[in-house]
Amino acid sequence: MSAFCRPLALVFLLLLSAAACSDPQIATADGKLVVEPASLQFPRTFLGYPTRLTLEARNAGRVPLHVDLASGAPFAAEPASVDLESAGAAVVTVTFAPTAAGRFETSLLATSEEGSLSVAVAGTAEVPPECPLPAACHAVAFDPGSGTCPDTLLADGTECALADHCLQEARCSAGECVGKPVDCEDQNACTRDSCDPAVGCVHSDASGECPAPAEPCKVPVCDARAGCGVADAADGTPCGPADCTTADVCILGHCATVPVPEGTMCFPETPCQGKGVCRAQACERPPAEPMLPAWSYTSPDALRLQFSGTVDELGQIYLLEVAQDRGVFTSLTREGFPRYRQELSPVAWSWYSASLSLDLTSGTAYLTNSRTLVDARRMADGERLWQVDLEQLLLEEDTAAYAREFGITAITPHPAQGLVVLSTLVGDEWHRSILVGLDAATGAVRWKLGRDGHFYGYVADGQGNTYVSAYGCWASSGELLSVGPDGLARWSTSAGGHPFVLSPSAGVLVYRNAGLTAVDPATGADRRVLSQSASYFDEIVTGSKDVWFWDREWSGSTTTLLLRVADAATGEARWSAHVDQQGLRGTAMLTARDTLLAVTYGQAGGDGGSRLAPVHTLREYAAEAKELFACELPGVVSGTAALSTERWTAIVGGVLQSFEAPGIELAREGWVASQGSLARTGQPR
Repeated sequence: MSAFCRPLALVFLLLLSAAACSDPQIATADGKLVVEPASLQFPRTFLGYPTRLTLEARNAGRVPLHVDLASGAPFAAEPASVDLESAGAAVVTVTFAPTAAGRFETSLLATSEEGSLSVAVAGTAEVPPECPLPAACHAVAFDPGSGTCPDTLLADGTECALADHCLQEARCSAGECVGKPVDCEDQNACTRDSCDPAVGCVHSDASGECPAPAEPCKVPVCDARAGCGVADAADGTPCGPADCTTADVCILGHCATVPVPEGTMCFPETPCQGKGVCRAQACERPPAEPMLPAWSYTSPDALRLQFSGTVDELGQIYLLEVAQDRGVFTSLTREGFPRYRQELSPVAWSWYSASLSLDLTSGTAYLTNSRTLVDARRMADGERLWQVDLEQLLLEEDTAAYAREFGITAITPHPAQGLVVLSTLVGDEWHRSILVGLDAATGAVRWKLGRDGHFYGYVADGQGNTYVSAYGCWASSGELLSVGPDGLARWSTSAGGHPFVLSPSAGVLVYRNAGLTAVDPATGADRRVLSQSASYFDEIVTGSKDVWFWDREWSGSTTTLLLRVADAATGEARWSAHVDQQGLRGTAMLTARDTLLAVTYGQAGGDGGSRLAPVHTLREYAAEAKELFACELPGVVSGTAALSTERWTAIVGGVLQSFEAPGIELAREGWVASQGSLARTGQPR
């Protein structure tokens, strides 16, 4: 190299070196290989959505270069090698494709025959959020650029699937899935045609609506084409009085008095007595025997049993086992075999007021320790769906100046609304009551409604409406209030009174002025007075026709107990009759044969007659309080009883016991048990 050239080369190398020092985005190797920029910082990157940046490799020398590029995972260069002519350049794409979340830092090494250099590469990987399911006629897709799930409308005319099975030929229109109504007419005069959005056309049997003929030996029938008609009753159908001598029965469509054959059943089997049969023209009944359980259950961990009377349509039983700081959610089969035992949160579980209710539509059980905790559990296996704590849900502004002592007094699921409503009491000496609407799927709060004082007589309906009375602390009067599924008051009246029952035909039955008044559920207006006198301390049950309730007559210091029945539709008294013993709260149930099943309590002598022992008896009452049977139970009943699939179940003597109840089933509709039904939701069956 000449003396003239040496200074020029030196100047070039000095300039190149100065450029590299002054610009940190340029990396060089031996002054010939240049890579720009000197480092790569990748933007926010989500797993499954690689990001890419580019590098430029240049040959600053006069001799061609072969350059190999390599990096550590999860970074990769493409192409992996380049050939650069003198003063030539190439673009290299670097891809960041992480397979796990976290921060990643490494170097990309560029190597040529003249030397090597490294480029720092770094990036942070995140797990993409789970996008919500799109609504009909909407599309939801993850956008890695924004990290969000934008919602877009599908084009009008796109076929869609309606959740509403009462519509067909569904197409998208302005983001809504619309269709034509389904025609459910089946051309059958004996069915009531309707459409249920969940299942589609429903054809319910309407033959039972055919009017009964006046003649006792004629029965209504229904023909699919002709509609309602009349036919002869089956031979042997009772049509009048009967004993073990003669009986009035239907023969060929006419009522006839005929002799009763020997051995004819004259009294049905009861839980403690076999059936009676006619012998020598008299009804012989075997003597009553001690009631023996079909099965019994005690806690394997010696926990106390808390049974709310919760039984599903298959006769499967749901209960709690509790201790001071432990709870177990247990389910048994109809035959008493354990289905599961699920441990609950280690909080204080009340042995007397912890409770649960069942949403039979969604198969969800709602449990509460009666203080702050609400658990939603699958009835199928007892697994938790969600849990909420009122101490976290109710803010300081919700509880105002009241002591933050909580009590849950009612839980009611509303499947059609996807809603669960809690009735809550807050405070110590002075109280505030709050209704809390929770989302049934997540437990998130939808709304809250509070009143100073107490809510009394909580009942609800199938449309998501709640009925309570709101009274201030120590107040003698208050308002009768209905709250809709949106948490807003539908109506309120100053007439007050405590809602006891929601009757399909009578409306809301309110205890007011020591009697019963029927109130219109839609407006709160009084409909009629059912009785001027009724017991506040005893339960009311009602079916489609009658309301059964207890009353007390006072004569000086003596109380006489009456059982009353009134027509639910008109309020007119059907009958009343004195009974010997008072009914035990939590056990009254209306049966499918229009009778009342209840436990009554009395006393019997013990220890030589010096002490009286409590005696609990299972009784069935028919019209005029006629006692069909009285079966003494093998112990004292505590809690709530259940009647399902000809089984009567309760905690007797501290043990859960189930007894055969032949021929006895719960009434199919109405307020048929405490809290309405065996689901214990504060709604009618």
